[in-house]
Amino acid sequence: MRHIVQILSIVVAAFAVGCGSPCSKVCERWSECVGTPAGGVDACSNECSAKADSDAVYRGHVENCLTCSEPLVCSDAAKTCGIDCTIAVLH
Repeated sequence: MRHIVQILSIVVAAFAVGCGSPCSKVCERWSECVGTPAGGVDACSNECSAKADSDAVYRGHVENCLTCSEPLVCSDAAKTCGIDCTIAVLH
């Protein structure tokens, strides 16, 4: 039973950060609103995903950035969500 719970935790974490990753959405949004991240959107997304897999605090910044910025126009997102998004993209 314990192993099943551990496996389920890993699967849930993989879906939360892996496919359809908030990192790719955050990096794309940054590109739309601020400019292309260093190395490009794909590099940003890959680095973000790798860090989010091992750092819960960082993953929280990524998720906060996405939740905050998605419904806003770029100028409002930059003012309102700047700290979490800057941490997420500039790792």
